Amino acid sequence: MNFNEKVEADLMFYKKHIVFHMIDRCIRWHASKEITGKDMETLVSAIDSTWVAIYGPMKELVIDGESAIVRSWESHLYFERKGIKVHVRAPNQHAKFIERRGALLRDSLHKGDSQLEAEGLGDIPFPLRLSEHTFAGNATLSINGSTPYNALHGRVPPMLPDINHCAPDESGTLPGVTRHADRLREIAVQRMIESSAKSRIERALNTKSQSAAQERFNVDDLVDFWRPQSQKDLPGWTGPAKLVSMDDANRGTLKLKFNSREIICQPGDCRPHLSFMCFLEASHITRPSMQIFNKITAKISHMSPRIIMTIGWIRNDYRWVPTENQKTNRDLWEAIQHFATNALRMLDFATARLAKGIAKLPPIRGFAASTILIWKQTDIDSITFHACPPMSTFNLRDSFPKDWESRWLVQFLETARAELATADAKPPEIIDEESPELPLVPPGTLDEPWNSDDDDSEFSLIAYDTTDALLVKG
Repeated sequence: MNFNEKVEADLMFYKKHIVFHMIDRCIRWHASKEITGKDMETLVSAIDSTWVAIYGPMKELVIDGESAIVRSWESHLYFERKGIKVHVRAPNQHAKFIERRGALLRDSLHKGDSQLEAEGLGDIPFPLRLSEHTFAGNATLSINGSTPYNALHGRVPPMLPDINHCAPDESGTLPGVTRHADRLREIAVQRMIESSAKSRIERALNTKSQSAAQERFNVDDLVDFWRPQSQKDLPGWTGPAKLVSMDDANRGTLKLKFNSREIICQPGDCRPHLSFMCFLEASHITRPSMQIFNKITAKISHMSPRIIMTIGWIRNDYRWVPTENQKTNRDLWEAIQHFATNALRMLDFATARLAKGIAKLPPIRGFAASTILIWKQTDIDSITFHACPPMSTFNLRDSFPKDWESRWLVQFLETARAELATADAKPPEIIDEESPELPLVPPGTLDEPWNSDDDDSEFSLIAYDTTDALLVKG
């Protein structure tokens, strides 16, 4: 990089004054000028008189998003004729070199003005004070072992007057011969050195290193970006936005696409999009559990309203017998078992009840716990979970008074494994020795498997309405 290749420009507000200043990124040469406003003509004139007329047009100009320059076609025409490529920084990003020099210049001006006021020299014009502090920065700041003044002009300027220099004429009014000009130079140099040393120490203590944008992001990544909000209770993070370009990542800007519009952000205001677990748990057709659940809903859709279908195992006289629906609907039973075991994490699942359009779900004996899934026929995303004791009645008319007739449900019933495994739960006087052996607990809760296809028992389940009790013929 050479001098006048990349230059940064910005506005600095000091008390009631507006200062337009520019800095070269290579040697840190700094130029400043007081301006009267922020309109396009004033800013373009300041760029031309402060820099272009003296050093020629720069190759690239980095500016902090001044709307008068960015949006004016006349300023674009000026830059095009001069061959200057303009780079606009993102909001809250700023141009780092000019911002740091501006903070240093402002601090030096405050300290210098305080010292001048204390010595009774507060009547020195502001343009003269500004030029002296700008010169002090160019002549005293050390950048890689050299000052900006020495890098540009190849010599060291006389920062302080010669010791044998005669006293200045205090009656002069032009800059440089105004009274107390020597003292102003001394104060400016002293305060600039103090501010520079303080700034270096604070920057070293407060620096928090952050990995480069190329290490954190890739093109097409989904990211959240931060913007300040008008209200404190609103979050500043917005997303997800798609990262569409990292061409200017070396310059500290990323290009995002959010809601069909492009946004320029700095890497520090971006983060990888956070996908919350509650969203991952949402139903989706590609999830295996939802594919299994679709088989269950398909069966319910073919059922008649106000009919409860029981599939699995039921307890009768201390015996667990398979329902007829389990034998005739093997695919449905396997789907229900898979969903209960994997999606609901039920270790002791035994039986399920399916229904639609019922007003009440009657109680059922022989089970320890139940979980009821209820959803609207036209909206499976409205599914709700209810933990209900098996021996209690679940009233859908009270829970869903407006649309209970359009509600579908599946009740998953669990057994009490510890209770059924005990000898006390199997009274020997009730077991018929002449009847075939039937398991006392559903398959999967004991080591020995049981095949329901070999069952010759005369027990079978008959479909019943919501108002009827469980009918078992025997």
